[in-house]
Amino acid sequence: MASCRTCDLRMLVVIACGLLTAIILGLGIWRTVIKIQRATVTPESSIPIAFCRNGGTWENGRCICTEEWKGLRCTIANFCENSTYMSFTFGRIPVGRYGTSLQTCDKNTLNAGSPIATRMCSQSKYGEIELQNATIGNCNENLETLENQIDNITVDSKNISTEAQILTSDASKLTAENITSATRVVGQLFNVSRKAEAEAKKVAVTTVSQLLDASEDAFQRAAATDNSKSFTTLIEQMESYSLTLGNESVVEPNIAIQTVHLEDSSGSTRVRFSVFKGSSESLVSGSTSVDPNVDRLDPDGRVELQILLSSQKSTNVCGFVVYQNNKLFQSKTFTAKSDFSQKIISSKVNESEQDPTISVEMVFSPKYNQKEYQLHAYACVYWNFLTKDWDTYGCYKDRIADGFLGCRCNHTTNFAVLMTFKKDYKYPESLDILSNIGCALSIAGLALTIIFQIVTRKVRKTSVTWVLVNLCTSMLIFNLIFVFGIENSNKNLKISESNTDIDVENNEMLTKDTIDIPNPSCTVIAALLHYFLLVTLTWSGLNATQLYFLLIRTMKPLPQHFIIFISLIGWALLVLPERLTSSLTYSSAPHSEGVNAGKATLPFNTLLPTSLYHHHMGSFRLS
Repeated sequence: MASCRTCDLRMLVVIACGLLTAIILGLGIWRTVIKIQRATVTPESSIPIAFCRNGGTWENGRCICTEEWKGLRCTIANFCENSTYMSFTFGRIPVGRYGTSLQTCDKNTLNAGSPIATRMCSQSKYGEIELQNATIGNCNENLETLENQIDNITVDSKNISTEAQILTSDASKLTAENITSATRVVGQLFNVSRKAEAEAKKVAVTTVSQLLDASEDAFQRAAATDNSKSFTTLIEQMESYSLTLGNESVVEPNIAIQTVHLEDSSGSTRVRFSVFKGSSESLVSGSTSVDPNVDRLDPDGRVELQILLSSQKSTNVCGFVVYQNNKLFQSKTFTAKSDFSQKIISSKVNESEQDPTISVEMVFSPKYNQKEYQLHAYACVYWNFLTKDWDTYGCYKDRIADGFLGCRCNHTTNFAVLMTFKKDYKYPESLDILSNIGCALSIAGLALTIIFQIVTRKVRKTSVTWVLVNLCTSMLIFNLIFVFGIENSNKNLKISESNTDIDVENNEMLTKDTIDIPNPSCTVIAALLHYFLLVTLTWSGLNATQLYFLLIRTMKPLPQHFIIFISLIGWALLVLPERLTSSLTYSSAPHSEGVNAGKATLPFNTLLPTSLYHHHMGSFRLS
């Protein structure tokens, strides 16, 4: 009779353990299926991957091509094939760019390793792609020696400008010192008092465009050591140069300059300058337009940037400069960590005195990955030459239309919009599935261990069962919190082209381009994970202590109130260090650089949790 009861008890334990295991595995499978269904129902893009050819990528409703291709699907060639000129060989050159020769200066020359010659790939007014004659450089000249020849610009401007263009043709090799020297040389080429030739100035625009391809780090180091204010001088001289081109424009991949001559008839000035979206990130001929005598902005789907210059006074000449990025404008206040392009627009009139009636209205349609970023706020700013930083004085926000950021200012200079985004961090789906499966197996194994220890507790000492049950319980709770408590803080991030929820009343200066999303539940989960991880490690230590008493002191009884004492250590005393850690983290941590909260991953074998987590400003990452 007793054996039947024992058999029945064992059978019930087996059935209970089997049901518990099935439930845990079922929950893990259910979560995985739900995630797969979400990914299937909301595909990232309805455009097939192969729609954009030749390295093009589908972004914001169109193909963004590399410089060597253009067209709707990046299938139209936009380059010059491999060529030779005299004894020099050139590789493929994108239209609008200078290509460097494969032949380099000899190792015994001052400019060793740099290309000897460059060659321009251009497009005729009839749309034909053609190669220009190669320009051969001097291997015994470098940017530092050119800087020493500034006083000779008046009589040798063309040669100095050409040498500067050749020496900056490979932007990947430009150092901070190179950038500083090049900006000093080019800034003086645009200086009216130096009387450089018009052709030399056009070549200098190419040099500036090439400089803007250099790394952001090199520009930051150059700005930090720029005691002569070469960046500021170059920006100011280019503004003045924008008034000297007649009704023509100079367009390079990273910069476009336009001069507008107006007839003095109406007694007032109103000019609209537009920059259109292209199939690539580079500026090309035809990507800008000027509309004089208009009374309002008129942005549409093709416009990326538009500015309306207005004055009640009659103005004969006004100029515009567009910079493809903000590398010449190194801010000490605003820190940008994302990689999207930020155009800068400059406007200038030929008035010698400040015109109190002048104003500018602008719209920006910024390029950014709308699947990863959500615009949170923006600021309309101008470049303050006194502080060498962005400033909001005299600038205000305007609500224009969805997809555009509106600004207006009561003066002319260099303008931009600074933007702050919420970022949706993506994590590999495979690691998410692996974490669910691993945690499900861990939970099932821990549950079986706890049940087994309780059912068979009479065959061993009470203290042994108590320690093992508490150890497994802490690990079980840790895994359950991990599986059901951790979610991406930005999983409900609403991606929309509409900017109707952006505050347009306050034009406050921004300090960084990504913000933290407050998530109190994430903070609570992080604290619980921290606590139960410490509990697990503590019970592991208590288990070792118990083994010491049982094996080394086999003939002596356990200390009095042993179970009560280890229970207090294992569960109660760890509240204090956990609270202390959280307090120190919040009091000493700087503003986080981004939201690092996300669906975390654990190793497949998590029966003994060896994971460490980083808790920062309510966000956490497990690794």
